Amino acid sequence: EKEKMLNEIRQEIKTEQQKWEPEKDRRFMDMVKRLMQFAENAACNIKIETDSDRSAMIKTVTVASGITGIGDRTFSDCRNMKRISLPGTLRSIGVRAFGDTAITRIKLPDGLKSIGAYAFYQSKLTSLDVPKTVTKIDEYAFSYCNNLESVSIPGSVKILPESLFEADMKLKKVTLGQGVSRI
Repeated sequence: EKEKMLNEIRQEIKTEQQKWEPEKDRRFMDMVKRLMQFAENAACNIKIETDSDRSAMIKTVTVASGITGIGDRTFSDCRNMKRISLPGTLRSIGVRAFGDTAITRIKLPDGLKSIGAYAFYQSKLTSLDVPKTVTKIDEYAFSYCNNLESVSIPGSVKILPESLFEADMKLKKVTLGQGVSRI
């Protein structure tokens, strides 16, 4: 129910954003308020600094239990987002979901099954342990993470995709579990 509501709001925002005039368009601001209400109901802790600096709005997020997916670009370009807590119910992370964020550490929950393309692109991650329940990681998922030093990927991920660690200049250690068959 909440996921359906969030998707409807996202679609409305995309449609209206093209016509948006900040001081005049009340409909857009109403949609933003509904999105914030959803976030509050889903136990997401979102701090808004100013309306004009949207990339700085989200700093800390706690995703409620029951949420199964983080959609494409959900937190992309939230450059001040440093912390996120994910529920054990999470099964998928979408395309560029955490791209260009300030997250340095993230605990991916057991039960997670897939990580989308560019999911952590240009994030500030320093290390990452992928849980044994993950079976699919898409291309460029951890690319251009300039601070990434170590990654552990379980054998449940049989194929490592193209450019998974592209331009990760500080990457020193990659641990692959038994079962990975192609890199």
